[in-house]
Amino acid sequence: PWVLGLMAVMAAYNLLVHFGVFPFKLVQVESPGAIYATVLGDIVLVTVLILLTGGAYSQFYFLYFLILLLVAVAFTLPVALAFTLLISTIYFTIYSLRHPFPMEWLNVSLGLILAWFAVTLAGYYLVGEIRRESESRRVAYEDLKDHHEEVERLYQRLERALTDLSTIYKLSKQMVAKTNPRELLDMAVRMCGEVLRAESVSIMLLDKDKGELAIEAAQGLKEELVKNTQVKIDERVAGWVARHGKPLLLDQNLGGMKFKKFRKRESVRSSLCAPLIMDGELIGVLNVTNKKSGEEFTKDELELLASFAEHLAVVLQRNVLLSELEKSRRIQERLTEKIIEAQEEERKRIALAIHDSVVQLIASALLRLDACEAYLGGDDKAREELYKAKEVLDDSLGEMRGLISNLRPVLLNDLGLIPALRKTMEEWGKETGIAAGITTRGTQPDLPKSVETALFRIIQETLTNVKNHAQATRVDLEIRAGNGRLEIKVKDNGVGFDREKVIAKSLTSKNIGFESMQERAKMCGGSLEINSAPGKGTEIKIVVPLQER
Repeated sequence: PWVLGLMAVMAAYNLLVHFGVFPFKLVQVESPGAIYATVLGDIVLVTVLILLTGGAYSQFYFLYFLILLLVAVAFTLPVALAFTLLISTIYFTIYSLRHPFPMEWLNVSLGLILAWFAVTLAGYYLVGEIRRESESRRVAYEDLKDHHEEVERLYQRLERALTDLSTIYKLSKQMVAKTNPRELLDMAVRMCGEVLRAESVSIMLLDKDKGELAIEAAQGLKEELVKNTQVKIDERVAGWVARHGKPLLLDQNLGGMKFKKFRKRESVRSSLCAPLIMDGELIGVLNVTNKKSGEEFTKDELELLASFAEHLAVVLQRNVLLSELEKSRRIQERLTEKIIEAQEEERKRIALAIHDSVVQLIASALLRLDACEAYLGGDDKAREELYKAKEVLDDSLGEMRGLISNLRPVLLNDLGLIPALRKTMEEWGKETGIAAGITTRGTQPDLPKSVETALFRIIQETLTNVKNHAQATRVDLEIRAGNGRLEIKVKDNGVGFDREKVIAKSLTSKNIGFESMQERAKMCGGSLEINSAPGKGTEIKIVVPLQER
């Protein structure tokens, strides 16, 4: 009977400690650690009992384990312990009432129970520590797994961000190459549609006077819709974005009856809209509607569209500035051309005035002197003075005619640029005593009169500078025509000059020779380059494009 009592105590204790260390439900599948701890304590106790009793009552021990294992396998360990406790207690109670047992056996039983308590408690403690360590490792593994997944998500976002930045950079490079506003807008909607794989893309620009947005460029929209769509500020998605200046993602989860009606009316599953802002002012919006895959747009794609819209606004602003700059340049060129034309007209007027007045007076004076010479008789002194006066008048008449020729180049009008330059170099060389040569390559270009006059004046100014400052002994003029351009070089072997200092000085002084030459070259659509250094002479290079006429 005391063996049965020990079995009941074993079952009760196992059950109690089991739920203290492993608080599982009765119907839950048991962990191996709990079974090992329970069986370990039971085996130790049974082994001690067998040794003390010399193997007596062994059938009861085997009966205990058999019941315990069968029920544990069929159900769970807690169920088996509870069943064993119930059977052992009932049987022990009935047997004790019928057959009282000696006190000495009770003492032995208590000692064994205490020993068994210690063994099973130690086993449960060790198993509990192992389980807690295992649980700690499991939690650490789960945390590490979560961190790894988070790192993987961040890495993927970083990859997408880098891809988006690369895409925006490539798109920006292509857009910068476009200076025509229409071509730029068409390229922008096409690229945006390709990157976001959208069914339709449109760019709407704001009409400030009407307070309306109108479609200026579109892809994937019907032509009738493009022509007839005008959206007032704060109407629809585009109007909301225009009012608030913020990008908007429209999907199935976005509330608001106004947007829901819009989705239903326009068959919109998902759309993106970003503002185009230039110098802090709204100029339009960029719309993207419905993915071709049928999926909804994401926040990352909204950020990409917003970045694209910012770059597009910058490029548009750049084109506006370039357009304004080009307009200013054209105005300046027209003004310069008018000034040069006015100068030429003034030169002609002065030349005509000199010819009609001073030259005629000098010529008349010479005729009168010739008439006076007949009345002098034999006065040699008077004849000598008269001869000197005639020489002075002849020199003055020659200078006046040379001045008239410079003011109004008749050769240029009659013969063209190259023959006029050839004659000019010949006469300039005789006048200055400086060796002057001219070489030509290619046929004489057919240039507009204004261009010929401008180039002739540049050569005149250059020769004047050589005469007054270069201290040269030789000047060479080289003219090349071909490959769609005319190239003229004037090179001397004079003292040269510090190019930067002289040009800077000419900009701050009243001498506008270099500046005038530059403006004339620009007016011809060409360029003028000055190369010089002290002691190395000077070279003036003019390049003018040749156009078919």
